[in-house]
Amino acid sequence: MFNIFKNILILLTMALASAFCASNQKTISKKYYDQGHPIEKHHLMQAYNTPARVDVNGCTDIFIEGSFLYWQPKENGLAIGVSSSSDLVSDPVKIFNFESNYKTGFKGALGFHSNTDDWTILASYIWFDRDMNTTINQALAFSSDWVNGTSTQVNARWGVDYNMFELSLSRDNYKGKRLILSPLAGLKGGWLNQKYNVTSLTNGAESFSDSWLIGPMAGVKGLWKLRGELKVFTDISGALFYQNFYKVSYEEKNLITEVFSTRIDMNKHYLVPNLNLAAGLNYGAYFFKDKFHIDFLVKYEFMNYWNQNQMRHLLNLLSFIRFNPGSFMLHGLTASMRIDF
Repeated sequence: MFNIFKNILILLTMALASAFCASNQKTISKKYYDQGHPIEKHHLMQAYNTPARVDVNGCTDIFIEGSFLYWQPKENGLAIGVSSSSDLVSDPVKIFNFESNYKTGFKGALGFHSNTDDWTILASYIWFDRDMNTTINQALAFSSDWVNGTSTQVNARWGVDYNMFELSLSRDNYKGKRLILSPLAGLKGGWLNQKYNVTSLTNGAESFSDSWLIGPMAGVKGLWKLRGELKVFTDISGALFYQNFYKVSYEEKNLITEVFSTRIDMNKHYLVPNLNLAAGLNYGAYFFKDKFHIDFLVKYEFMNYWNQNQMRHLLNLLSFIRFNPGSFMLHGLTASMRIDF
């Protein structure tokens, strides 16, 4: 009886070992479609979350991406001043807003595809550091919140130092013959520094807002086939940051006497939400016997960071005025090229 059980145990052990070895063997089969591109119904069995990432014939599965940015920064609460009027009927009071321009920036990214369930890891960095000027000239002297007195000329200079890092984990998968979705999650952070100087003929004010931020992010990207290898690209993501405004200051002085009339600073920290939207056109193709893949993407982006204008918030605190810090916004064109190898 003991020998019978012994033989049965040996047979079961051999069967389990054979099954385990068979399950761990990697079967190499030829794909009859270009992975990461639109497919036809007969190419795949109907299944859930079939991988749709770019899959080149190589062992590295690394990709690099470079982007040229042409963005316009904007922020609520940067109004320069209010006009004077001798006749409100024919010449109503006007608000003089700060007019920002489109500026250039750059983005670099490095990523790789994992063999573990076809996940993609991406690290990116955005650099956008620009200064802008607006000058208001009026026949009648007008007033400004930022400096005391009135003047016929006021110049405003706004400096933005925007640097953002992102580390994300995503997975491209087919949701239909023409639709590829890529849910993502990760960590985003960096620093956002601002400087706002307002100068009249007699007085000058200088404001700073320096901060760093970090927090979790999540979103989803999509590709929809139009014709050939041309696809529509969409992207929506959000983040919730812990932001530390470690230096917020405001000071004003007389330009003639060099005497300060006001000097104040503060620091604060809280949670800040962020929303990012993008849409554009994508074109990609395999080449050199499918050992490389190249992607071109042109998209229009919109980003909103809530509660960023701490300079105006500090100025209003001096006058005991309630004012929620204005949002900081970026929008514009992004042109990208990516190579997988």
